[in-house]
Amino acid sequence: MKKKIRAILLMLVCVFSLAACGDGSFKPLVEDPHAELDNQVGLLCCYVVQGGVNPAQLDEFDSLKSDEVDELTTNLRQIAVQMGINLHIDFKTLCKGMHSYADARDELGTNDLEDAVNAMNTVMPIPAEDIEYDVKADEVVAEAHFHTTQAGGHDGIVELIFDKDLHVTAITVNTVLELGESMERAGVNTMIGMGTVFIMLIVIAIIISLLKYVPALVDSFKSSPEEKTEESVDKAIAGIVEREEAAADETDDGELIAVIAAAIAASAASEGVTSTDGFVVRSIRRIR
Repeated sequence: MKKKIRAILLMLVCVFSLAACGDGSFKPLVEDPHAELDNQVGLLCCYVVQGGVNPAQLDEFDSLKSDEVDELTTNLRQIAVQMGINLHIDFKTLCKGMHSYADARDELGTNDLEDAVNAMNTVMPIPAEDIEYDVKADEVVAEAHFHTTQAGGHDGIVELIFDKDLHVTAITVNTVLELGESMERAGVNTMIGMGTVFIMLIVIAIIISLLKYVPALVDSFKSSPEEKTEESVDKAIAGIVEREEAAADETDDGELIAVIAAAIAASAASEGVTSTDGFVVRSIRRIR
């Protein structure tokens, strides 16, 4: 009993020792994200809006070659350095953010971010209190909130993801929907999904019901050399049998003719007729 208690105690000590291996401290990538990243976020939001409101410019960006993209990336970083901002982003990633803003612009309508960019009064049109950060050990997610200035428009969020080297890896623009609109979209998506499932089930049921006609259809198109050979053999055998039967019939008729002729001759002799040259058997007909 004492040995069992001792083993249990040792096991508990090991478990608690393993649990205490971590120091419990969390070292974020950025100690004060507002001080280090606010200007980068503001500048990138400006670029996203400037490109997203100009479809012709977006098409031009999409057709750029790799060396032209590298040149624009370098120019972008140099402009940021002149503004006192240490910016690390690939131009293609910035273009994806522009496309995201262009896709959401109809729902967003005119907004304070776009108004501020058009005015170009400041590098960071988004107030610091409207930027939220989720700082982790290997990445930082920044969400810049902006508000609509147009009736029927929606608020939006520019989401930027920084990696462990604080290089921007993704930019997306999301529309903030009200509860009723979110429920409506969820309902529509649910109906589309369920409708698609039911339609596919109906199609599968129809296909299964038609499977019973497949064997007959296959047999109708099936014409193998083996079957043709069997048919020709059957026809040859039938021809041989017919010829043998015909020969047997001819033999039987000859014998029957001889018997009938002998019977006629005997009948004529009994009646005093000495010659039967005038008697000829021309045909034989069976009476059934």
